[in-house]
Amino acid sequence: MGLACKIQKLADQPYTLSLKKLPLKNIPIIEIPVQPEEEWNPQLFQERARASCMQASTIFSAEDPPVAIALSHFPYCSYKMLQELAKVISAEFGACFKGAKCLVVLCEQDIAKALGQALAKQKKELEIICLDQIDFTHGDYIDLGLPVAGEAISVSVKTLAFSS
Repeated sequence: MGLACKIQKLADQPYTLSLKKLPLKNIPIIEIPVQPEEEWNPQLFQERARASCMQASTIFSAEDPPVAIALSHFPYCSYKMLQELAKVISAEFGACFKGAKCLVVLCEQDIAKALGQALAKQKKELEIICLDQIDFTHGDYIDLGLPVAGEAISVSVKTLAFSS
């Protein structure tokens, strides 16, 4: 039996080009570790991003957005690293989800605005929604609500729990 545990939160000032897509419900979260090793390695990140997006494209339907890409494990993010992240995410997401018109990115760190702007330069045809300081686990689902009090939006992260 599946149970859903919801965590309610307001996301402050997400980076988004447009709020036309909101609200969004039941978006599966795929986690991509940015830097689990000691140093930033763009090639290893690209391999992880490609593997995660390819696996997700075989599992999840062609809803738009098909998944939310959740970035974890990053202690520090330089400008160069941010640009490389945006380049890899846009390339791998675009290759695996060709029909998608919206890209949702979740970050543990406070980089949503900068990453969202970098992604928008990479993929001008996509609507970008980038949220930061969101707690998530691989396999969770996320709901994004309508704007509340300006640019803040309500966020529900849902974790499925199964009895044994």
